[in-house]
Amino acid sequence: MRELTEGELALIAGGYGYDDEDVVVTGSPYPPYYPPTYPPYFYPPVFPGDYPSPPPPYGGGGGGGGGEPGSPPPPPADARSYDVDTSEMKVPLTPAQQAAVDTLRSVVAPRLASVLGDPSASGTWTSPEGEVRLSELSLRMDYADFRILPDDYPINNGTAALPGAGFADFNGGNPILSIRISDLVGYMASPENQNLYILHELVHVTTAGKAYSDGMYAPGSDGGATRTPAEHNANEAWANSMARAIAEANGLGFPANPSGGFSTSPVTFTR
Repeated sequence: MRELTEGELALIAGGYGYDDEDVVVTGSPYPPYYPPTYPPYFYPPVFPGDYPSPPPPYGGGGGGGGGEPGSPPPPPADARSYDVDTSEMKVPLTPAQQAAVDTLRSVVAPRLASVLGDPSASGTWTSPEGEVRLSELSLRMDYADFRILPDDYPINNGTAALPGAGFADFNGGNPILSIRISDLVGYMASPENQNLYILHELVHVTTAGKAYSDGMYAPGSDGGATRTPAEHNANEAWANSMARAIAEANGLGFPANPSGGFSTSPVTFTR
């Protein structure tokens, strides 16, 4: 082992104008995600070729976050698959938890991908808050990854950590849909709730869903730093209403009284 030369030290420090040189430090916890010791926001790592996530605050409780569709380039082709990641679970899954994960991976995700990806289907759902197209829902489903979290994982919606909340991150067009394990078990218990979970989260990562959520952080009476509880509830109710309309148009069951209720805004559907 020898001491570094002055030139080597300058290179590491960024000096001498070596613009074409890179110093790479290894050992970061990647992939697939940073561990849950970095609350309250989830920051996917950014490496050359990755798509950076937006600055906080992200949407939580299903509130979408992340880059406008059409603004960044499309995700790489190898990202076009829906995956179920349980790497954050540090203890073995119980039989009920494993059954819920298997149901999501092998039954629910393929079923919804098939329904939304029907090449003969088309449609647009319109409300005062925004417009959601079937073609975009299909694309988001194709790229979505489901991230299963421990029940004590701190999910933040920009206001506070919400027990039982999910988290939708647009992630440059390759959405990451995070959910605590106990909530996943509940959602996977019936077809109606399975449809609610996936369609609700997909709505949040559409162009309209992101714009509606991001608009709640615009400067206003609260300075735009956080979403108020009322804004959070409105965002969730709108996503429920859009998800219900999407389910009905595709012959899918949907809960009559989902958590968060429904928006009073009308939703119209056109083929």
